[in-house]
Amino acid sequence: MEYFVQAANHKDNSQSFSIFDAGTAKIHSRSDRWLRTFSEGTQRTYAYHLVDHLRWLKAVNASEEAVSLEDLRRYMALCGAEHAGPLGSPWLDAPLSASTLQVRAAVVKGYYLDVTARERINDELNKQLTETRLPTRALKDKQFLAHVSGLQLPANPLAPAAPPRRHPRLLPDGVAAALIDSVNTARDRMIVTWLKDSGIRVGELCGLHHVDLHLRPNHECGEEKLAHFHVVKRSNPNRARAKRGKPARLEDAVVRGGSVRYASPAMIETYLEYLTDEYFDVRGLATTNLVLVQLQNDVGVPLSTHAVRQMLARAGKRAGAGKVRPHAFRHTWATALTEVSGMPALTAKAGGWASAKTVEETYLHLAASEVVSASLERVWSRNET
Repeated sequence: MEYFVQAANHKDNSQSFSIFDAGTAKIHSRSDRWLRTFSEGTQRTYAYHLVDHLRWLKAVNASEEAVSLEDLRRYMALCGAEHAGPLGSPWLDAPLSASTLQVRAAVVKGYYLDVTARERINDELNKQLTETRLPTRALKDKQFLAHVSGLQLPANPLAPAAPPRRHPRLLPDGVAAALIDSVNTARDRMIVTWLKDSGIRVGELCGLHHVDLHLRPNHECGEEKLAHFHVVKRSNPNRARAKRGKPARLEDAVVRGGSVRYASPAMIETYLEYLTDEYFDVRGLATTNLVLVQLQNDVGVPLSTHAVRQMLARAGKRAGAGKVRPHAFRHTWATALTEVSGMPALTAKAGGWASAKTVEETYLHLAASEVVSASLERVWSRNET
């Protein structure tokens, strides 16, 4: 009598996710109607959050028709509880983090808003979940910037307080250069260089096609004078995808649209080295137009994000840098660019962030650390005299 998530593979290399009832061997229709409204990545995340809630509903003998707001609040408390509780056994093996609880609260609220409105059930719960509140100072700022509109904003009574933003982990000085010296192939040198110089996400990198790369100035796509490349959200056989998708199109074999990123001379050099030294030898075995492919074992098969993470872990160990994560390159790049330019909006555009506010909250204080350091040095030297 347990629910589980089942992935379905489609001919276009995309996936969809459904929740099944093991007792009836049927899809849970209510959740399926709601999950179908989301894209693949979001659908997967929401399915795994929602399946836990459906298991809890069955465990406490409750249903969508009768569950109350207080019941849902108790469920959210169980998901974040760090102690076993009066019955001696916690609902989860480990409590969810504050940020994960925020996502789960959004999933539970969204699911019940859909079910109660679509089937016209549990009107009281629907009313409680659609209550509005006056905007906070931060949300008023967003209104001023036209990111949101209206005088009142929906509240989520299931969500805990927003967690403080964690400081991103940066690469120590010299690690990127040591990794380039430690890798064994031109392809891996290209991977490290592109992560370092463009701040690209690993999923975006593994999802690049050769046609996406416009590595000469004034390319005929007409969207950027500098050497650049286009990050396009598409379904790839290696499951690598862009986090966000902007409309893109292929016209006369030229990609336009998507998210435009910039290519350094070193990025261009390492791509050409990989193309002529290694990709040329295996191009006949390549099964797709993806740039990064396996060079050993399954030769020509698209390189996965997991393989990139393994390669970086091995190279980091050889370089004495410990475990190196791909996203640390992005954090380091964004901090450096914000520090040099002083313009979070520029970093957001070059790095593919939807809003400059994310850059301000995450990286601006780190970029200002050099200014703080220089100012303190002047104060300390003055005090010594």
